[in-house]
Amino acid sequence: MMWKKATIVLLIACILLQQVSARDSDESSSSSSSSSSSESSEESAKGRNKRSSDSSSSSSSSESVEDHKADFEKLFNDFADKYYDFVKSVNDKRKSVAKKFSENKLVSKVNNAAVDELKVKLTIKFGDDDAFKNIKNSEDAALILRYFKNTIVAITELSELILKYHSLKIPTAEEILIQVALKQCDAYELLEKIQKRFEDFCKSFGEKVRDYVKDLTKAERVKETKIVNWYEEFKSTDGFGNEVIKLTEFFSISQTNFVKYTIYTI
Repeated sequence: MMWKKATIVLLIACILLQQVSARDSDESSSSSSSSSSSESSEESAKGRNKRSSDSSSSSSSSESVEDHKADFEKLFNDFADKYYDFVKSVNDKRKSVAKKFSENKLVSKVNNAAVDELKVKLTIKFGDDDAFKNIKNSEDAALILRYFKNTIVAITELSELILKYHSLKIPTAEEILIQVALKQCDAYELLEKIQKRFEDFCKSFGEKVRDYVKDLTKAERVKETKIVNWYEEFKSTDGFGNEVIKLTEFFSISQTNFVKYTIYTI
């Protein structure tokens, strides 16, 4: 039952991931346009002499902002590293389950499309895309979000398929064989491992965000209220699906931060 509830929430999370991607694109475009217009107005109001006299102070401030931006961007690298480790761990277990399932004697007695679908789904490697080959060292927010979305969707689809057999009320003789085979090949253990390792990932990434928030000055905390509040909510979030949903919000906040930093450094 715990697996089933988690999978339902994951489906909602996958929908939100799609919405976050589209919304962030719109917000980034809108914010960039707004900031460009705002800067144009400010420049027309200020004289060139004033800007020249403040150049030294502006340069120092710009360096500080750049350093802070680098600290924030490193969170993406931390996310990518830890999440990559999670996916790799799940893939290792999935590969083992796929081998056991394909070699299971009970499976050999069932010859239908359902078994073929399970074999295919278990064989597919999560995140198997050339675009993600350097994801572990990436700070590219858009690429990391895409990797996160793709792997969560793939994990959800496989989980759904496995759970479909676990929750059958009146299974046929062939479906009973599949149920037993899934248990024998540790498919349900795979689902448990996914949840456990994802919890570990969330804890580890949460600690990175905690350190980032802790190092913010009072002025920075005021400017970055969204991420401070996000962290407070995230650390009390419980459950695989709920954590996935909360993590999508992190990418939405990050888009706001990047636009803001761009404004500061111009």
